Amino acid sequence: MCEQTNVTTSVMLDAFKESAMKFSCPAQVLVIDRANGPADVLTDLLSRLFEKQVSVMLAIGYDDALYALNRCEFDLVIVGLEDSHTGQLNALKSLHNDYGCIPVVVVGRELNLTDLERCRQYQAQEVIEMPQRAAELKSAVFSIMQRYLQHA
Repeated sequence: MCEQTNVTTSVMLDAFKESAMKFSCPAQVLVIDRANGPADVLTDLLSRLFEKQVSVMLAIGYDDALYALNRCEFDLVIVGLEDSHTGQLNALKSLHNDYGCIPVVVVGRELNLTDLERCRQYQAQEVIEMPQRAAELKSAVFSIMQRYLQHA
């Protein structure tokens, strides 16, 4: 199972590097989330609005994220966090301990006080509650672009 994940991740990583080189993409974003999770949804819009300025790679699990982090340089990591998928807190802790120089934004749904405290403890630069309205989502995307990716 692990070997298959690494092979799939390797193929995705090669395609990711190739697309970044083809478009001279200055901003590399790693998303650690499940498919259609809060961070995945937000960065999907980010990549659609800024397709020539941003290249996004989705890592479904933390093993895939580590594989990517050890092989590419990222300007930003966006972690999806939901009440039902709290394993992402472990990813947040490792990001803080091992990759502290990369800014981390957490995007969550229905975050409780314990989750918010852990995000602060692991020094996430920002914690965003997943916007419910399209205009708020678009505003959050533009804010992330301006704060973290404009100078990448």
